[in-house]
Amino acid sequence: MIKLFVKILIGFFILFLLYGILEGISDSTENSESKINNDNTSSNNNSSGTHSSSTQSNSNSRGDSDTVNWDISTLNTARNVYYLSDLEKDVILEMNMARSDPKKYAEMYINPNLGAYAKECYEELRNAESRPVLFPKKGLSQAAKDHAADTGPKGVDGHVGTDGSSLGSRISRYGTWGGGASENISYGYNTAREIVLQLLIDDGIESRGHRRNVMNKNSRYVGVAAGTHTRYRYMCVQDFAVEYTDR
Repeated sequence: MIKLFVKILIGFFILFLLYGILEGISDSTENSESKINNDNTSSNNNSSGTHSSSTQSNSNSRGDSDTVNWDISTLNTARNVYYLSDLEKDVILEMNMARSDPKKYAEMYINPNLGAYAKECYEELRNAESRPVLFPKKGLSQAAKDHAADTGPKGVDGHVGTDGSSLGSRISRYGTWGGGASENISYGYNTAREIVLQLLIDDGIESRGHRRNVMNKNSRYVGVAAGTHTRYRYMCVQDFAVEYTDR
């Protein structure tokens, strides 16, 4: 009887330990998700005026709500481009979603309660007109890749390359452009939605220059390059042009 009683006590003790372990795993998962959500609502600004953040993100994926609510086949203008990664293609798709129907994009993805900049962006997009979709250009993407490959490994931020190159000189290496050009750089994010939301909300940037670049109705072409950064882990360069012809 004593042996049986001891075995029963040991059994209850093992069950108690297993329950505690499972509860600990559950708590850790909830805290991890909460931390990611909280971190994704904030960003820091570096001296160059481009966005930066050291937040690690979840892997990128398209949810069912995207495929149901958006004409992905029309907006995904880079889907058959061989020189872009899946993330780079998805950044173009995400920008085209915001441009094609700003009101819907704001109501689906922007939380106006996250701060003054988010609220302003939400209201602005809800009242904005549709813009033409962007189409990828190889030369613009090569110029963006040059800048990411130059500055990312060195931990440099901003729009001037370590060789002194500017946006204009970089995009001129691979083609001819006209009518205007602009560049956005996102730091710290590795999913298309986080990258584009960061640039649209433009938290802390008084000029809202990144938002204006994404939503510029005159821009027709874009190049995208996603890469690593020694300070912020991730970076994504987008080069826009009104007119561009690849060499």
